[in-house]
Amino acid sequence: MKITLSMSMSLNGIVTRPDGNEDFLSYEHWSVFVRMAEKHECFIIGRKTYVAVKEWGKEYDWAKISALCVIVSKTLKQPMKGRYLVVRSPREAVKKLSSLGYKKALLGGGPTLNAAFARAKLINEVTFAIEPILIGAGKPTIAPRFPDLPLQLISVKKKNKLLILHYRVR
Repeated sequence: MKITLSMSMSLNGIVTRPDGNEDFLSYEHWSVFVRMAEKHECFIIGRKTYVAVKEWGKEYDWAKISALCVIVSKTLKQPMKGRYLVVRSPREAVKKLSSLGYKKALLGGGPTLNAAFARAKLINEVTFAIEPILIGAGKPTIAPRFPDLPLQLISVKKKNKLLILHYRVR
């Protein structure tokens, strides 16, 4: 299964402020993520990302995405209604999606989940939507202690004020 990590961030690689606030991200990044999720037909997020986006407001709604949403969580106990699947680990996410016939998935997790996928060597491509701002402090794209991911540039696009970089993991 092909996994594409998709992250929106500041120019210096910050995905949230230290308190988890993502106020520097524009609505444009959400539009890019939704289009990519629907193209992949399924996407993987963590519980914290699921909860954070629910608090952003009505225009940010997981239910508006037609793709299957896989939530990796060790604490969510009950399956959620709708096109949601709850799994306990990155490997379980890949195994379950493969058994359902999916060939590719979009990973839109936070730093901890992204690091878990990187440690498991499950990331094949990376797409960054870069906001034109430098943030003084915050959380990185991938939490510390993950293996190097050597990348090969596939494409560079400009979408309004976003710079979108697409890489293949070598």
